[in-house]
Amino acid sequence: ETVLATDKNFQWLDKPTGWFWFKELYGNRALRRIRKMLCVTDTLELDDLRAGLSRMRRELPPDRTLLAFCRQVPGFEVEGSRVRAKSQLNHDRILNQTERDICRILSEFGGCMSKLDLASRARHLDIKRATFYQCVNHSPIVSKQRGHFSLIGADSKVPAPVSRPTRAGMADHAR
Repeated sequence: ETVLATDKNFQWLDKPTGWFWFKELYGNRALRRIRKMLCVTDTLELDDLRAGLSRMRRELPPDRTLLAFCRQVPGFEVEGSRVRAKSQLNHDRILNQTERDICRILSEFGGCMSKLDLASRARHLDIKRATFYQCVNHSPIVSKQRGHFSLIGADSKVPAPVSRPTRAGMADHAR
């Protein structure tokens, strides 16, 4: 503890339980993932925050510690169990191309689509199958439930099936 505390970037999140972070550490995975989530929703409920971070396959801190982390991040605000960015985040700088494409597709259909419909739309954008599944299974911006994918934080009512586009109908979206 004494050695860690001498680092100017060291910050306790919850000293009794031993949770801390380095505030100037470039590449903080949790912080990158929270920023990605806040690109697709204005406010993150604690449950959505935990769901997006759980895709890292790492131990997550207790709720109060997770919220303490968000309180210490410049540009974030915490109100109760909700987290939001103080200003609009830049999608182009934060999300990768596949995440932007999946976000756009889901947004066009109310934020939620069946796996089959989303995969079909992604195929028409020439998103490779492996890339598509990597994104929907690991990106913090996508939530999966009962055979449907939705944007994190979206009202996830299961929509009616959408008609699948023809290749010609998606030509204007091709890469």
